[in-house]
Amino acid sequence: MFEEKYNYNISLNTIANSILSQQRYSYFCDAGINQITINSDGDIWPCPLYIGRGNYKIGNIYDDIYTINSGFKRINKMLQSVNKETHEDCRNCVASFWCTKCPAKSLIEKGKLIIDKEDYDRNIKLTELVLTKLFQIMRSGRFEEFLNKYKKLYSMEVI
Repeated sequence: MFEEKYNYNISLNTIANSILSQQRYSYFCDAGINQITINSDGDIWPCPLYIGRGNYKIGNIYDDIYTINSGFKRINKMLQSVNKETHEDCRNCVASFWCTKCPAKSLIEKGKLIIDKEDYDRNIKLTELVLTKLFQIMRSGRFEEFLNKYKKLYSMEVI
């Protein structure tokens, strides 16, 4: 059974948070966009999993700003291949607003940046579970109560 096969508590919270706060993530991962990794040699990488994979080196902290900026642009272009907007399956997917992946993991395991069909199917099922539960709460007339408890628990601004 699906629920038994996956430990999905973290994903369910991520989905609920995204729905209730109306956040949308365009990228599967923030590597090279909102995060970087600098190794002990001063080399700049999108994340630790890219270290040593030559094409993904952004630059070095001792490089001039133009070289580093050029490296960021190059990496951003490479990572666009795993942007949700560039994948037709993702563009209209019910899970696209929250879905995250590790592009570096697919690079390490499969030698290229791809989106696994298994992850895609799992994320759709998780999203359907959360939406079904939210619908049940709404139908029971307890959505306001749920929302208030959720806001307190997560100290967040929601719809």
